Amino acid sequence: YTHVLQDQTYDLREGLNVNPDDCETTTEYCAAVTALIEGDATLTEQMWFLQHSTLRDKKDVQEFYTNMSSPILDSAPKYVVEDLMFPYLKGLTFVQKLQEAGGWEAVDAAYQNPPISTEQILHPERYPQDAPLPVSLPDVAAALGSEWRLLDANVMGEWYTYLILSNGSVETARVDQKDAEKAAEGWGGDAYTTLWNDAANAGVSVLLSQWDTPADADEFWQTLGDYGQARWDAPDQSDAARMEWQETEQGSVLMLRSGEKTLWIIAPTPALANQVAELLTDF
Repeated sequence: YTHVLQDQTYDLREGLNVNPDDCETTTEYCAAVTALIEGDATLTEQMWFLQHSTLRDKKDVQEFYTNMSSPILDSAPKYVVEDLMFPYLKGLTFVQKLQEAGGWEAVDAAYQNPPISTEQILHPERYPQDAPLPVSLPDVAAALGSEWRLLDANVMGEWYTYLILSNGSVETARVDQKDAEKAAEGWGGDAYTTLWNDAANAGVSVLLSQWDTPADADEFWQTLGDYGQARWDAPDQSDAARMEWQETEQGSVLMLRSGEKTLWIIAPTPALANQVAELLTDF
């Protein structure tokens, strides 16, 4: 019922642009608005259930969740499960904070001025003032040559930065969730690009992140180093501004730090990783 009313009032697909085409190109915005939508519905559901359900209703729901099984979900990668739950759990907390501060009028107002980043969802006190900082990458594919094609280019955001560190596919490389939260919390903005070379059967990934303060960048850098060592062992080169693993199962891994920015490159060879790094002349 809540979703129907949301759609009638705000037009979810065209008014709020929660549709496959827009969500493919504006992933951070889509994740944030979906969290608003699902958080609103979840809070409404919970409040109605507490006020109007019978004792039998409560027992039935408790029995359902006690006996519920989901073999497909249970076998899914951990980061997939966490991401599927994001709009319901983090969105609920976000909407609760709005409702507690200003009632349902504040929740309604959020649809007129939607959250635009997962950072705002994770930290409701930063909504709506703390907007992501613009970050851009050069045309890496054009610089590397015609054999390279663009697979994806977008924004990672605070939530997905956290997921990489804490819930990645390599279980032994996952850092402590609290450490990952602290490392990702100072996120200010980012841009990533992923390329593929069919002839070489190899890819290049680039993530340029902007942090709110040098201290935030330092905290992320330290945790990123922990992640790198857990995944690829000790780096071949490591100092306060550079970490490099020349040969791993994923290729060459290069991490650079400059002030409030960090750069993470994965490429087939050290030479190519350094070539990509040189394209970012203002880094």
